[in-house]
Amino acid sequence: MNGQASIVTSLRSDRDRFVAFAFAAADALVELDDQRRISYAVGAVHWLAGATADQLVGRPFVDLVIKDDQRLLLAAYATAEKQSRFGPVDLRLMAAGGREQRVALFASHLPDRANRLFLALSAKRSMPAAATAVDPANRDAETGLLNKDSFATMALQLVKSSPAERPYQMTLLNVDGLTELEGRLDKKTAGDFLADVSSHLKVNSVNGESASRIDDNQFSIVHDGSVDVSALEQTISQRAQAVDPTGKGVTVGSTTVALDVADKLSEEDAARAILYTINKFSEKPGDFTVTALAEGYKLMLDETVEKIAEFRAIIKSGKFDVVFQPIVDLKTRKVHRSEALVRFRDSAPGQSPFALITFAEDVGVIGEFDLAMCRKVIEKIKKANDNGHELHIAVNLSGRSLENTVFLRDFKS
Repeated sequence: MNGQASIVTSLRSDRDRFVAFAFAAADALVELDDQRRISYAVGAVHWLAGATADQLVGRPFVDLVIKDDQRLLLAAYATAEKQSRFGPVDLRLMAAGGREQRVALFASHLPDRANRLFLALSAKRSMPAAATAVDPANRDAETGLLNKDSFATMALQLVKSSPAERPYQMTLLNVDGLTELEGRLDKKTAGDFLADVSSHLKVNSVNGESASRIDDNQFSIVHDGSVDVSALEQTISQRAQAVDPTGKGVTVGSTTVALDVADKLSEEDAARAILYTINKFSEKPGDFTVTALAEGYKLMLDETVEKIAEFRAIIKSGKFDVVFQPIVDLKTRKVHRSEALVRFRDSAPGQSPFALITFAEDVGVIGEFDLAMCRKVIEKIKKANDNGHELHIAVNLSGRSLENTVFLRDFKS
């Protein structure tokens, strides 16, 4: 008898440790049965959901979620059936006094209780910094996902916060036939389908927000290594076939890369390289196919990383020359001033520097080059002054440099 009591005491101790561990990162814990009804609740449930733990038992958890977010929860349930955990998912609950309470929802299955789902809920104040509100103007109008530009900002944040031992991954999905499918559906059905796809992408993304529609048929998400990308592809394909009156559906393909290029570049440049690659794909939607993703993406990413490193080396070593083109006053036929032009030493004879300068602008390192160019011109002017000559030289600066406060600060100094 004493042995049984000891076992019970040990089990209770283990249970209390797990509960304490969970509460260290959450405000409330909820257990759902196989019908997704609440079977147990503990913690600040009244503040989060407007009811006591006893009042919640037996209620479908979805009833606590405001209507606009219920589709997101159902997508999370579907994700939980295919992988053991998900989260955080950003949801709004109807709390006490009729107010909305935004929470981060985490969930997992236990191996011996696979038919049950265990939820941890954290109030908005506990959510990670990256899960910040996004201006509706920065979202795709049809899906509510991030647009390409706001995804760029999010990617920069995530590259910086990606765990070194398990870097985040980015998956690009090509949903071939999506535009044609929308054309076969009525407006409401098409809207519901896109909302369903968006919900599944959000659920599988980091912080529930790092999902984007980058083109009509293309999407991207940043996620951790636990996400089953093939299951996500299958879900989108199955949902499309179910709503398509012809039964044709869509063809979903993807490619995934780890956001671990920071060992080759700074974190900021790594994010720029990734997003530069996305931009190049989206410039040619017809070429943005599963084959291009599988065969071209990694190659283009590697090339971009290498090109950024090479361009930085050019700036650091000064391996470029400044030539001067006279600007002549047509009335007096005298040289009014000179325009400074760059020539890269390793370029092929006759090759224009335009492509490399455009690349530097696209990846955001043009400011560093403009400063280096100005330094060379100033050095030329100083040498001329020392020899008793006066030079007037114009330097072309990128508009992106002039918009950059860091560049302006360094330029003035």
